[in-house]
Amino acid sequence: MTQRSRLLAVACLMLGACQPSTNRLDPNADMAQAGASCMPFQRAVLDSKSLYPGARILQVADGKDAADLLDFINSLPPVSHVGGDQVAIVFEPQDDTFIFIVGESDCATGMLQIPRSSIAHLVGIET
Repeated sequence: MTQRSRLLAVACLMLGACQPSTNRLDPNADMAQAGASCMPFQRAVLDSKSLYPGARILQVADGKDAADLLDFINSLPPVSHVGGDQVAIVFEPQDDTFIFIVGESDCATGMLQIPRSSIAHLVGIET
């Protein structure tokens, strides 16, 4: 895990350093761009608000930042092998859970739910 990914994880744990990233999520994005065979990444992120009404979208990463973040997420037990070029971090305070929505080429490809305590343990923060 890179230093930047570690810092992002720690900052999100502290719930104050991650700013909402609504500027990168346009609910009216051109859905035809993603094609009919997938759920558009932006739609999946925005729909997470209806699945988890109390959730906050904390950060959206793409490119190398997304790859670094996925390296970190995939290392958490149980080990996963999710890949993509976009990751949205959503926090559900009621469940004390981070939800990572993953996308590849503007298509949503997966969602991982990880308890905050698991991330805190891995980065060495006591909750």
